[in-house]
Amino acid sequence: MNEAIQILKAALAPVTAVTAVVGCWIAIRQYQSKQLDLQLARYDKRFKVYQALKDFIADVISDPKISSNAVRQFDIATNEASFLFEDDICEYLALVRQQSQAMGHLSLQIEELLADPQINEKRSQLVQQKIKLADWFFDQFKDSKKKFDRYLSVRDTK
Repeated sequence: MNEAIQILKAALAPVTAVTAVVGCWIAIRQYQSKQLDLQLARYDKRFKVYQALKDFIADVISDPKISSNAVRQFDIATNEASFLFEDDICEYLALVRQQSQAMGHLSLQIEELLADPQINEKRSQLVQQKIKLADWFFDQFKDSKKKFDRYLSVRDTK
């Protein structure tokens, strides 16, 4: 009987070791799964900021006299950017906002000058500035993709 117990103990030792290894493997997989969940959540938040930027650019292009409500919605949608991105994106978002306000201001000035046909030269200068700003906003569809690419790459969501 004593010998049977010794054989049983000897047989259970590898089972205990295998159970410990399997337990460690499960813990590692759970950790990796949680890390992936965190990366995906960060990606989702980053993509929402990117989408808000694209929508805002489209709004400015479709109506250069961008409403204060649209600017406020953009500000709200991009409010968390400083927690999700490095300074380059935060500065870029601020630049887009600033340029949208410049575009709106130019549009209003041009409208005011349309009422006075005597001021053609000034109006022409403002229209040229507005055209340059409009071109800048059209370019932002491509440029914003390049700027956000490293943050929204599925290969590496740091």
